[in-house]
Amino acid sequence: MDQEDFKTILENTTVFSNSESPNEIEELYDVVIIGAGLSGLNAAKILSKAEKKFLF
Repeated sequence: MDQEDFKTILENTTVFSNSESPNEIEELYDVVIIGAGLSGLNAAKILSKAEKKFLF
């Protein structure tokens, strides 16, 4: 992953807020990524390139 990949991931990342109900989250995101290790970051990269909405 290069710097441009990280920029793309950060632009498409949303941090969870306790003020959002589960129903709101279901309507806002295509995927929820649990974990920010290499697999989570790779998933975010792939989803960003596919223009999917995801919650990290």
